[in-house]
Amino acid sequence: MKKKLLATLLAGVLMFSTFSLAACGNGGGGGDAVPAENGDTAAEEADEEGFVRTDWRTPFPEPVTVTIANVDSPGFGWAEGEDIFDNLWTRRWYEEYNIIIETVWASADYDLSLNLAIAAGELPDMFQASTVQFNQLLEAGLLADITDVYNRYASEGMRRLMSAEQAVFETAFVEDTLFAVPQLHYGLIVFTGFLWVRRDFMEELGEPDLSTVAQWEDLMQTWMEMHDAPYAISLDSGLGPFWESLPAWHAHPRALWARIWVDDGQGGIKSGYEMPEMFDALEAWARWFENGWVRPDFAASSWENMTTDIVSGTTGIEVGPSWRSYVWSSIVENFGDDSYLHAFDLPSVDGREVHFPIHFPNDNYNVVSVNTAHPEVLIMLMNDYIYVLNEATIAGTMTPEEVLPFTTNDMHHTTGPFWVAFSVFYDQLEVITAIRTGIENFTSGYARSYFEESMRWINDRDVTALGRYGQMGHDRAPLVLAMAYQENDRLLLCRAWGAHPEVVLDLGGITDSIINEGVTRIIMGLEPVEHFHQVLEEWRAAGGDEMTRAINEYFGN
Repeated sequence: MKKKLLATLLAGVLMFSTFSLAACGNGGGGGDAVPAENGDTAAEEADEEGFVRTDWRTPFPEPVTVTIANVDSPGFGWAEGEDIFDNLWTRRWYEEYNIIIETVWASADYDLSLNLAIAAGELPDMFQASTVQFNQLLEAGLLADITDVYNRYASEGMRRLMSAEQAVFETAFVEDTLFAVPQLHYGLIVFTGFLWVRRDFMEELGEPDLSTVAQWEDLMQTWMEMHDAPYAISLDSGLGPFWESLPAWHAHPRALWARIWVDDGQGGIKSGYEMPEMFDALEAWARWFENGWVRPDFAASSWENMTTDIVSGTTGIEVGPSWRSYVWSSIVENFGDDSYLHAFDLPSVDGREVHFPIHFPNDNYNVVSVNTAHPEVLIMLMNDYIYVLNEATIAGTMTPEEVLPFTTNDMHHTTGPFWVAFSVFYDQLEVITAIRTGIENFTSGYARSYFEESMRWINDRDVTALGRYGQMGHDRAPLVLAMAYQENDRLLLCRAWGAHPEVVLDLGGITDSIINEGVTRIIMGLEPVEHFHQVLEEWRAAGGDEMTRAINEYFGN
């Protein structure tokens, strides 16, 4: 029976590994939240060896080994002698809690590697899972019930994070049983896209206005002429910059990687793909391609190729999320301190205010394999992650200098199933206020750390700190712009705000691929813009209508 479940699971997860687009709802079952009973103190209960833990910080009396899987990335800036298997986090957890973290595998293509591990029945004790993987693992009975260990060991810091995101937290339940801890998200302001332009290029042009699409088009033509460039803007086979640019035409089909559902104007809900403004955006991008402004081989290009374009100086204009600032260090190394990109509000095709679609947010789920000997380790080390990054400097138990290595060089993304996100809005407000006024008044360790990192670029031109400064440390930083979007009600929440029906998870990848293929052919001029009508019919027949019915039944009230 178990072999049959694993075979079924492999078929499902391999199908979804082909498509990287997540649904705008990210959850499994619903349920009541676990009550916050014990704060930072765990119940006094002896284990089989008679060990009693009275606080989540209490170390094990003897070393305990826990296996994990992890994401590996070339962007991790390891200190000398460190790597994904042995680093400042793993050493801390051994020294503080007597926990040995054994990373059985780490992969840059994490989802595919996890799918293969699931199919082989070789799951580590703890790992992170996508929405689709989480639901499939639940069906196969491969996840541990962590309700009790959460109730006993979750710190006040973790409980505050989860209670502030109750709708996301509840997606980790099946009825009253907790099967995961959501990784949450960085806040709604991180899901908007921006027009990025080389700072030195804009200064050379005298800081021209960029409030209309026509002005954007003039800028692309000017870039090509001044730099003898083969094209002005890059694009990849996943069409990321295309989807992120569409609010400029008041179309809202996707928010970054996630599909969006919108009002249909008749009291119901429809897919953002069906908005008539899609045709205006397609016409523009097809014209851009014909003019030679768009990378000609984008249909076979990758995200890495887009990064190469920008850091090599081939392009100096792109559309992307706030975290694109983390590639700017390579630009500075190649072209000087003033060559990094500034973020601009997306221009508008008609002068009307641009609004940004926001999907129901959750990153992934931190889970424990069924029958793992010490499931409480998941909660303990998530507590510690929260403590180090967001509480220790405020409590006075660690100095900012002691915390800084855990946050710089992307070290806060190296912890695998013990990672959780913090909403960034108020931290961002404290950071930019301190930079503008010189008055430091921080209420979280994250805000202090962000500020200290930004100041390393401002004061010392430390290139390793440019990513943080570029994202939040100056008035043209994307998160500074995005704060105004939230404050001025320019964020459009997905109408399907919550965990999605299973049919949407099942059919979403297949139907998205139909849309992607149709959009690619239209941009390349292989089909006219009117062809998108046929694409939508194919999308509806392949599952779009079925998904729309399910979304309306679930969220229509």
